[in-house]
Order: sequence, then structure tokens, then C-alpha cells
Amino acid sequence: MYLKFIPIIIYLSVLLLTLSCKGTTEPIIAGCTSDSACNYIVEANEDDGSCLTNDCAGVCGGSALDSDGDGICDDDVIDIYGCTNPLACNFNSNATIFDDSCVYAEENSDCDGNSLLQDITGNYQFYGLYIIHQNVARYDTDINVTDIHNLGLTLAVDEIEAGEIYRTTYQGPYGHLYAQALNVILNVNFNEDGTGEVAEGSYYPTEEVIDCDANIAIQPIVDILEYTSDLGANLTIPSGNILGSLPDGDHDPQPEDFNDGIAIHAGESAGSLSLIQTEYFDLFPATPVHPTLCDGAGNCFDVILENGQTIVAGNPLPGFAGGYVLKGNLASIAPNENECADLYIEWHAIDGYISGSGLGDEIGEDEDDDGTDFDRIWTKEVLTGTYLDPSCGYNYPIFGDVTAALESMGQGSCIDRVDNTTEGYIFNESSLDHGNLVTYNYLNGGSDDSDHDYNGTDGRIVMQFDPMCIQDINVRHMMLEFIEVGGESCLDSGRRY
Repeated sequence: MYLKFIPIIIYLSVLLLTLSCKGTTEPIIAGCTSDSACNYIVEANEDDGSCLTNDCAGVCGGSALDSDGDGICDDDVIDIYGCTNPLACNFNSNATIFDDSCVYAEENSDCDGNSLLQDITGNYQFYGLYIIHQNVARYDTDINVTDIHNLGLTLAVDEIEAGEIYRTTYQGPYGHLYAQALNVILNVNFNEDGTGEVAEGSYYPTEEVIDCDANIAIQPIVDILEYTSDLGANLTIPSGNILGSLPDGDHDPQPEDFNDGIAIHAGESAGSLSLIQTEYFDLFPATPVHPTLCDGAGNCFDVILENGQTIVAGNPLPGFAGGYVLKGNLASIAPNENECADLYIEWHAIDGYISGSGLGDEIGEDEDDDGTDFDRIWTKEVLTGTYLDPSCGYNYPIFGDVTAALESMGQGSCIDRVDNTTEGYIFNESSLDHGNLVTYNYLNGGSDDSDHDYNGTDGRIVMQFDPMCIQDINVRHMMLEFIEVGGESCLDSGRRY
């Protein structure tokens, strides 16, 4: 009996031992064991080389590429879902597939809930202006004169340097009487939705240069406008223009109403104004910015300011491009003619991509073959001359302002005035033996012949300046005032300021 049970006991022992060994063996689980991979398997105990990473679109193991490293997937590799409507508040410029997620502003409001209804709504008639233009040369330009004696002489009397402000012109301040005399009429309607128009019956000066002669004509205009206004913007109206020049009267001869160059609203707190669409006027932003003298293709020019400082091409200019507005019973910019104004608009502009001006008939087309989009051509029609008293024996002025030189030579008593001229003598510091003037004998060798004009044999050479074209950039400081039509006007109640 004892011997029978031994095999059974041995069998059971072996079975238990086998089951015990099987319970302690860990099964093999193959998969990605890297916790930095997007398909990491926590339970995996054997890496099978299947680890993946997210592509630039966030797809695990995806093939989307970001070849330029800008954080945006290449367009031809991945589709990006989002709002594709640029009018929506959440427009996604990178989205390629519309996903119905667009959110829009409430009517007459922007995306931040601010009202878009404009606050200078009304119908207005032009009542006065004060405009200051400055002209900047794009390139070095020689100023040449020719003799009136048919001697075939052409001589340089001056040079305009690239970037130089070679001309400053004041128009005004003029009021409604002067405007009526010129038949300048602007009927402007501003609507509360930001649209507007220059209505039929309006006439405005247009400028055109033909064969280096400037032609200014009063032409009928009609214009469709798009604008913004915010009388509560609390901007400060600047005292100078984009180049930092002040209306100081130290430039061209001034009109009778110049009033010592004072821009009466300079320094006042004003609202903002922008012009977004127009055919005839400058575009300008509601938030003033320091512009650069560049076209939209990155072609830029130096500017030499009146203080001698050079603003290197592409750097911001010292003044602002922008629009300013005042509404109410206002003092007039032309007090000799106007009692008051209801609306005052001022803007500062320079040729270029912000204003959209000075770029020719077709923006993006080089119409004057200088390799840039700047295409304005202007004319220089007169030169500065120092006029002399005829009793001193001179029949013509001397080109340029040579008052200091004449005074140092003891001829200050002969000076009459400095004014514009197209004919004159050429002052020459090196011709001491010929009266410091260009004479026939000075050019050809001979005795002093500076006591008389050329007589066919010798004498002072009289030169003539003909209008010349200059590749130009124009700077504008525009000040306009209006009277409200069909509403309450300061003219109805008189001046209250």
C-alpha cells in the first residue's frame, strides 16, 4: 500500500512546481517605449521601432512639412481648418478649409464692440484753405542757363542735391471769397456708415506738367469716399509737416493773408480722420505714423531736412502722416475773409505707398524709367535773383542770393531786393578782375569788361533760365475748412469763441 502512493505524490509535486514556474514568467509586449513619442505605449516592454512624432499639423506620424521653419505647414502638404473669411473677427490667414467657425461683429460695430458710426456726419461746403507744399529732388540735378546773345553758352548756376528740399510753396490762407473768385467749390457729404462723396457741382484745382510747364486748371470733380472719424481721439495737431518744416515764412514770397505763417490750430487737441478710398486726394491713416520715403517695392530715398540732417533712405521721417479733425464753432484759418467754420480737416501726406500719391497713373508701373514706382515730375520755372539798383549800372539781377557777397565788396547800397527771376548775370567769385561776373572777356581772355552788358564785342553775359523738369517727391500739409449745409452752422449764430 505504501509503494502505490509514491508515484502519485511525485506527480503532484512536479505539477505544482511547473504551475509555480509558469506564474512568475513576464509576457513580452512589443511597441513604442519612448515617452516622447506620440504613439508611446505604457505597457510595452520591448521597443519594436514603431515610435512616431507629431508633424507640424499635430498629426501623429503625419507627413506635413514646415520647410521654412516659420511654424506654419507648407500649403501643399496639409489642409488647415479655420475661418477663411477676411471680414470675420477670427479670420485665420493660414486656414485652407472653411470650418464654419467664423465670428462676425455686430452691425455698425467693430470686433471689439466699438461703434463704427462716424461722428462728423453731415453735408458740407468748402469755405477756406491753407496748403503748404514742399518739393524734394530724387536725384542730383544741375540748374543750367543759356545766354541770350546766341553765343551758344550753357553754364551751370546751381545744383539741386538728391534729397534736397528745393522748393516750398504756400497757398493761402484763403477764404470763401477767394475760392469763389477761382470757382473752387467742394460739396462734401459724410455719411454715418463711413461712406461719403464729393458731389456733382464741385470744382477743384488739378495740376499737370507738360514740357516742363506747370498747368493748373479748375476742373469739375466727383469722388466716392470711404473714411473714418473719431472726434474723441485726443490727438495733437502738429505744428510742422512730415519733414519737420514749420510754416515760418522763410521760404517763397507769401500771400497777403499769410499771417506770419501761423497755423492757428497747431497744438490743439483734435479728433482722428482717415481717408481709405478716394480718386483725387491723398490716403491717410487715423492713427498718425512716421512714414518712410519708400514706394511699395522697397525703393527708398534720402531726405535732407531744413536743419541739414540727412534722413537715410528707409528710415522714419520726423513728422507724421495722418488726419486730424475739429467740429464745432471754430476760428477760421482765413480770418480776413471768413468769420468762422463748422468743420476743420487737416492731413499730412508724402508721395509713397501710404498716400498712394506720386506713383503715376498706374501704381506698380515705372513710368519715368528710374527703376522705382515714384513717377511725379515737377517743374522749376524760376530762379532766385538779387535785384540791383539801375543807378549802379546794372540792367539785370544776379542769379542767386548774393547779398552777403555784395555787401562784403562794398556794394550793399546797390541791392534792391531778392526775388524770382528768369534772366540775369552769373556771379563768379574767381573773376575778381571782371567785377566778379561772367563776362565775354573773362571767358575768352581780355581786359575788364564788367561795366556794360554784352554789345557784340564784349561785356557782361546775360543768361536765361528756361523751365526744367525735376524727378520729384511732394510733401503736403493740407488745411481745409467747411461750413455745414442743411444743419446748424456757425454762420447762423455768429462767432462764439
